[in-house]
Amino acid sequence: MTSNYPPYYIPNGEKLLPCDPNTSAYSAPSYYLSIQVYAEAGGEEDPRKNKKKEKKEKKEKTHKKKPKKRIDFTIGFYDVFVLLTYLMKYHTKAIRKKKRPLTKWECPPRGRLKINIDGAFRSESGTGGIGVVVRDDLGIGLVVIARPFLQAHSAINMEAEACRDGLLLGIHQGWTNIDIESDSALLIAALKSKEENLSEVSRILDDCRDYMSAFQYVRARHAYREANGVTHRLAHLASLFSINDVWLDETPAIIQDVLY
Repeated sequence: MTSNYPPYYIPNGEKLLPCDPNTSAYSAPSYYLSIQVYAEAGGEEDPRKNKKKEKKEKKEKTHKKKPKKRIDFTIGFYDVFVLLTYLMKYHTKAIRKKKRPLTKWECPPRGRLKINIDGAFRSESGTGGIGVVVRDDLGIGLVVIARPFLQAHSAINMEAEACRDGLLLGIHQGWTNIDIESDSALLIAALKSKEENLSEVSRILDDCRDYMSAFQYVRARHAYREANGVTHRLAHLASLFSINDVWLDETPAIIQDVLY
């Protein structure tokens, strides 16, 4: 095989030796080595190497990451002040929810009695209990009732039973002007509603409305739990320990600390 490459030194310093004195061919380890020697002599590079180089450059261009655009979020102190002022003015509820002030039991108006009622329901045993406390316009306890129920269906069932017991007590005692208070907003709303009630306690609610018509003046109103703590304790003790008792003109020791 003849070669047109002129004699030259390879990069490591070794000289290529002619293999045939009658030709210009020289002994080289391989075709690649001859190409490298020719390139060192000033000849053109191997076209295969050019294709690889072009392919590599093209790949680098396609995979080159584009610089990310930076957004300037710099704001001044005045802008922050305006934003906070707007939030505090129009979004105060979202920023901080106001707490409801605690309430206490209040005496009824002069010449009127107040009947506080509450019910307790234990879902694990299906039992319940009610508590009723009657006080005059001076806050003096007149009647206290605790009664258990061996069969109860729900919390509203016990609330309605407590209401019926309190109203029946007032009718038998001959009271004419009463306020009845419960911490169940659902019960108070049902007593005031003129629509037909089709719930599980509809019959008890019908009795309560009939009993309320027997008084000269009666007002049903909602009270928060902290203002109805005495009957809340009575109802839970009755449901837990099956306490069934009535106290007249006295208040038992079990409710003295939460009476007012």
